[in-house]
Amino acid sequence: SKLDMTLFGVIDLTRKPLGENGVYWQAMILVILSAIIQYYASKMLMVTDKQARSLRQILKDASSGVEADQAEVNAATMRGMRFFIPILIFMTSINFAAALGLYWLTSGLIQYIQQWYILNKDKEELTETTAAVAGEPVEAEIIPPKKKPAKKKNKSKRR
Repeated sequence: SKLDMTLFGVIDLTRKPLGENGVYWQAMILVILSAIIQYYASKMLMVTDKQARSLRQILKDASSGVEADQAEVNAATMRGMRFFIPILIFMTSINFAAALGLYWLTSGLIQYIQQWYILNKDKEELTETTAAVAGEPVEAEIIPPKKKPAKKKNKSKRR
């Protein structure tokens, strides 16, 4: 018996999305979907803060003497990684066989589903705990911790 190298007889998993014959759209769709699912899986783990400063703004403030909070720098860096990893997956996948795009799509979907389940489970447990403490049901909301204000360096010169 011969091993079938197609996905349900539709997508040839041995072909590259970008090859000598141009764009192989069936494989390109796998690659695009794998990058999109990776973006949403990364975004799901990010804490959203409407007042968050960009890394560029943090560094600009640091150059003017304001001490940067390391947690804020780490959060800004992670926000950038949310875009970097999907782009890296896309750029790598278009140069390899479609099987790699299928692998990343499948693992990304599993990752997304696991994270969704665990985060919703945490929210349910938090709701039950607050209801037990308060004696009545309370809808829980996960709120990110408040940030400390940035410390300003003392620019006065010592003599």
